[in-house]
Amino acid sequence: MEGIHVDRECCPTHAANGAYVRREAHQGVSGVAHGNVQWRWICAMLAFCLACIHGAAAKIAEIKNGTTMFKDANHRSPWRRVALFGLRYGWIVLLLLGILWFPFDWLSEVWPAFGVPFRQVFHNAHDHFIGHTIFFFIIGMLILYVISALRRQLHWYILGLIMAALVQETIQAFFRGRLPTFTDFNAFQGDALGGLGAWIVWFVLGCVLTAMKNQAVKT
Repeated sequence: MEGIHVDRECCPTHAANGAYVRREAHQGVSGVAHGNVQWRWICAMLAFCLACIHGAAAKIAEIKNGTTMFKDANHRSPWRRVALFGLRYGWIVLLLLGILWFPFDWLSEVWPAFGVPFRQVFHNAHDHFIGHTIFFFIIGMLILYVISALRRQLHWYILGLIMAALVQETIQAFFRGRLPTFTDFNAFQGDALGGLGAWIVWFVLGCVLTAMKNQAVKT
């Protein structure tokens, strides 16, 4: 025991170097695991985009083959159309907004099993920005799929996007026991980028569908 004690005292540099190497190795493993989590999120977003593109391609094929049916609903009153739309799709919109506004940060604190992967994804400010961008892009794509009128009314969509971002930050602050300050500009930038990116994707797809429809009518 004395020999071991003397060796450690005589060679403090080797002990420090060993601790440094172990710390560097641990950080390297953590970085690899964190990178794998980010790549999974990116792959999930790409898979969702491919699914949307596949659906748009099927719609283009229907228009090209002349099999699309356009229903004329002009005989219905506007209020009746709004009521029918709300009954049919309102619960889907509420479900998507509920997912968007859910306090995942609070859940990560009270549920450690969820907190570990959550902290791996939202590791720093950059990852927080990427997470908000992906989240708002996915929710925006789904809401624009359900409410197709917003694809042609950008001003209403931007207003809804701003309200959604403010409500999300308000709920997050309340669950942390604080008053909302709306100073997390990093998160707001991710929200804006993801939400507007979803609208741009649907706008481009709408232009392609319109061009294919006009070409089908001419032929």
